[in-house]
Amino acid sequence: MMSAHMDMGFIITDKDDIIVYADAFIQSISRPNGFLILNKNFLNLPKKLFQYLNFVYRSGKTDRRPQYFNGLPLENVNGDIRYFEGWMLPLTEEGLYSGMLCALKDITEQMILEQKLILLQDKLEKEIQCRTEVLTETIRELEKNALARKNSEQVLMDINQRYKNLFENVGVGICRLTPDGMFIEGNAHMALLLGLESPEELRDMKVSIRNQFFIDKKQWDYLSQKLMKEKTIHRQEVQLISKTGQAWTEFTALLVTTKWGQNYFEVIVSDISDRKQKEYELYQKATVDTLTQIPNRALCLDRLEQTIKKAGRSKGSFTLFFLDLDGFKETNDIYGHQAGDKVLVQTTRRILGQIRDSDTLARFGGDEFCLILNSLKNPNDAEKMAKNIINAVNQPFNLNGFSIKIGISIGIFIYDQSSLTPLELIQKADNALYQAKYMGGNTYVFHDSDEKRPLNCGTS
Repeated sequence: MMSAHMDMGFIITDKDDIIVYADAFIQSISRPNGFLILNKNFLNLPKKLFQYLNFVYRSGKTDRRPQYFNGLPLENVNGDIRYFEGWMLPLTEEGLYSGMLCALKDITEQMILEQKLILLQDKLEKEIQCRTEVLTETIRELEKNALARKNSEQVLMDINQRYKNLFENVGVGICRLTPDGMFIEGNAHMALLLGLESPEELRDMKVSIRNQFFIDKKQWDYLSQKLMKEKTIHRQEVQLISKTGQAWTEFTALLVTTKWGQNYFEVIVSDISDRKQKEYELYQKATVDTLTQIPNRALCLDRLEQTIKKAGRSKGSFTLFFLDLDGFKETNDIYGHQAGDKVLVQTTRRILGQIRDSDTLARFGGDEFCLILNSLKNPNDAEKMAKNIINAVNQPFNLNGFSIKIGISIGIFIYDQSSLTPLELIQKADNALYQAKYMGGNTYVFHDSDEKRPLNCGTS
């Protein structure tokens, strides 16, 4: 807003002469309806409009010294000429050229006024009073110009100070890294994120961020190779470990190449541990049974689908158990739901004690369980497992001083390259479970994959 009121504008370029900032005033002086110069190369701007300004820009970039100009003409597309004064101020970062700040002020009216003063000198004797008023106005304009120059210098100082404050006080980690992961520079928040006391410790480190802080070293290798190959901004979630513990972070990184051909990474590191924890909690609620802490129906169906795909790829097989407790309703009715919950939890532990870590036990609902046995591929092994589970569940439950015994019925289906869906497989095992219940319970029944043959059954 200030530059618009003072007929003053600013242009900022990066080290490659690309215009990264140009205010509305700058755009308005190039064309009546606005000429978009943002993201264009300063030196490639139309010569008819900017040829003199380009010459001053080149001088500032070559000499690396501020360039002041006064009365510089710019011609717009309509052929109108405006005159400007201003500065070209080269920007540096750690001694390296990083861009240019150009400040322009429209002094066309001032020059016209000065021309009028020349004309008025011929009429000085006849128009003493008029000349006095004009001189007074001229003094006011000069005072405004002096104030404008002072404000321009203050703007430049403020820009540098804001950048410094942003780097030092922003609430995320900012650092520069070599392609092999050594620290060039880092802010205080980056040091804090890595459990260090000061940014100086980052620069003094003799070990790369990959070897010192990455839990999975391959994540750094992938990040580094991605940046070097694609040369675009890349975001990646990374687990870091430091003196203060582990943290989930998000790396936003960009490859920067200096004019001498040196490469380094500009990196912003955000702590996303809270977000990852919430995601995990939501996943747990959606996939894990809150009472028994084993997979629920949804996760069971997903695991079963993955098991079917794996068996299809390897032309293998697996066994599916569908289990239901015998006498559980009576336990609930007599001893209450809290006692029933204890029975479900203890039953879960007993079954888990009979299976391998590669197998999946899930609570399908109520007192029904589903068991995916990747390691069992023939009826003899399945029969042995069924007997072990029945014997384990048949052991008495001690509930608040009362000894309770319940049974368990099991329907068994051995998968062998069929085209059944997860729900269809469970239906097969459930049909066998129904037969086990019909036989009096506390037993197991096989469902043969050939529907023309009768169900096979056995007892514990």
